[in-house]
Amino acid sequence: IYSFINWKTLRSFDAVWGYERMGVIPALLLSRIFKKPLITSFQGVVLYDYLRRYGKCGTLLRIPLDFFSAKVRADLVVITDDGTRGLEVFEKLGHKRENILFVPNGICKKELEAILKTTNQDWENLNLREKDELVFVIAKRLIEAARIERAIFVAMELRKRGLDDFKLFVIGDGEERTKLQTFVDINGLQNNVIFLGALPYEATLKYIASCDMLWSFHDFSNLTNSVQDALALGRYVLTLDDGSLEGFLRLSPDIDQNKILRVRLENFLEDAVEKIVQWRQEYRTQSKHSQSIPEEIWTWEKRIQTIYGRLKRTVNRR
Repeated sequence: IYSFINWKTLRSFDAVWGYERMGVIPALLLSRIFKKPLITSFQGVVLYDYLRRYGKCGTLLRIPLDFFSAKVRADLVVITDDGTRGLEVFEKLGHKRENILFVPNGICKKELEAILKTTNQDWENLNLREKDELVFVIAKRLIEAARIERAIFVAMELRKRGLDDFKLFVIGDGEERTKLQTFVDINGLQNNVIFLGALPYEATLKYIASCDMLWSFHDFSNLTNSVQDALALGRYVLTLDDGSLEGFLRLSPDIDQNKILRVRLENFLEDAVEKIVQWRQEYRTQSKHSQSIPEEIWTWEKRIQTIYGRLKRTVNRR
C-alpha cells in the first residue's frame, strides 16, 4: 500500500525484495507493475517434509501460502541454508539452480571475539558448576518443534544410570516452557535441569562458551545460531545425525568436526546416552574458555558480502 501511494518518489528503486511467504506475493505484484527485478528470500523452509509425505498437491492443500510463495519465479532467490533442505525444495518446484543463492547464516565473529576477552571474574560470576560437575546447554525458543523434551529424557536416563553430576541449562522462552518445567518438577530433576528463560545474546554466549557440551535435537534442522556459535567457540555439540550441519561445515573447514557427536533418531535415547557416556570417559571438564575463533569459518559478514555481490549482478543483468 505504501509503495502504491508513494510510487512517484519510489520510481528510482532498482529491485523489489520479497521476504518470506507474506512478502513474496506483494513483491511479485510490485515488480510486474514497476517492471523491476524480483528478489525473493527465505530464512528456511518447512516444505521438504510436506512434499516428501504428501506430494505437491497435498502440500498445496495443507500449506497453500508457503507453497505459492516458494513457486513464484524470481530473478534471484536467496535461501538460507539452515538445514531444512531449501535448495532441494526449490529445485523440485522448478527453479533453475543458477537463479538460486543458497547460503548459511554464519557466526558473528566480533561478538564471539568480545566474549573471549571477558575477564576470568566474569566467568566465575556465572557460577555454573560445582567441582567436577558437567555443564550442558540448550539455547533456542521453547516451541514444540525444538523438542526440548528429548533433552529432558536424556537427563532422566543419565540420572537412572547414576550419572547425576551435571547441570543442563535451558536458555530460551516460549509456549512449551510451563509444560516442560512441570515435567521436570514431577520427575525430580530440578537440581539438574535449570530454566534460565530468554537471555541477551551476550549472556547466552557466555553460557555456551563456558559449557562442556551444547545439545540440539530440533525436528526440522539443527543448524541453529547456538550450534554454530558453540562450534566456533570450540565446544562439543550433541545433535541429531540429520545432515543439517553439512553446508555450514563445508564453508568452515577449520571447525573441529571431531567435536560433533551425531545421534541417530531411530534409537535416539539409547544412542544419545551412550555417546555422552563414551565422551565423558575421555573428557576433562572445561576450566577455561576458548582462546581464539577458527580462521576459516563462515560469518555473517561473508553472508552479506555474498548476497550483495549476487544482487548487484542480478540487477545489472536486467
